[in-house]
Amino acid sequence: VGAAVFDPATARFLMANPASHALLGYAPEELAAMTRADVLVGATREGAIAELTRIAAGGVAVRQAVRLRRRDGAARDVLVTLQPVTVDGATRVYAIPVDVTEQAEARRALERLATGLEARVAGRTAAPTAANARL
Repeated sequence: VGAAVFDPATARFLMANPASHALLGYAPEELAAMTRADVLVGATREGAIAELTRIAAGGVAVRQAVRLRRRDGAARDVLVTLQPVTVDGATRVYAIPVDVTEQAEARRALERLATGLEARVAGRTAAPTAANARL
């Protein structure tokens, strides 16, 4: 299971465990120079700072479904729990990401199948419905 610690004032990675490095595809020294916005799809640095600051001030854990961008450019669906913690007197945000890409892809495939099935049923029932209306 991945784990990382962020500085809410800068959104920088302060620590990430080997599972987080594997999930994101970055070497430890690369990730240490990055912010949460660098790996969060659609995020800005200012937005990441505002979000982490809000979580740190709130004092309670937050769970989010997000998409992370790996070093190779691939996006991963992740369920992340963000928890404010105090380390050496400073408030930090501890993150525990769980990769749910396979489940998300399966859900999207089921949604596509359901939409296709609904369209087929509607197409097959249109002619009989029209014939019944003429009777």
